[in-house]
Amino acid sequence: YNLVYFKDAASLYVNLFVPSSVTWNHRGTEVLVEQETGFPESDSTSLSVRPSREDHFAIKFRVPRWTRNVKVRVNGASLPVRCEPGTWAAIERRWKDGDRVTIQLPMRLALAPVDDLHPHRVALQYGPVVLVRDQQPILRPQAKDPSDWISRSAKALEFEAAGQKQGPVVPFYRLGFGTPYNMFFDLTA
Repeated sequence: YNLVYFKDAASLYVNLFVPSSVTWNHRGTEVLVEQETGFPESDSTSLSVRPSREDHFAIKFRVPRWTRNVKVRVNGASLPVRCEPGTWAAIERRWKDGDRVTIQLPMRLALAPVDDLHPHRVALQYGPVVLVRDQQPILRPQAKDPSDWISRSAKALEFEAAGQKQGPVVPFYRLGFGTPYNMFFDLTA
């Protein structure tokens, strides 16, 4: 579990949002944590916490730089947790068998420059997902805020560009082998 989860003497860290489980020994208490998620198609992940006996410790989770307004629920109740993008958020409490944490990581459209030397050549992202478009027609970004000219289609994680030749904008990972695509686009305005 070296990439999905980390630990220290007082905390279990959730680094990646993938279906998984981990067993952690916290000062003699065996703690099983099971993560259920459809991430990135879903912006939520749920953690079932199953300590062998009630115990006080922290579960910390990575707050990605691309998210804002993270919501945390424990056993269905909202919990005020400081969730600063680019940091670790902590839920410290006395845990009992069957506690459930739900974390919502809202995603938004953003333009990511290739590098500092090419600030007008950008990739389109939705949260952590890089979006691509079939090789034809080429996408022509219209403004710095992609939500002004890109909208979601009826299909999950599929987008359309308003006022441009039709062709869906989809996650890079959905493309089949050998499919021609465009990942980087030049800003036109």
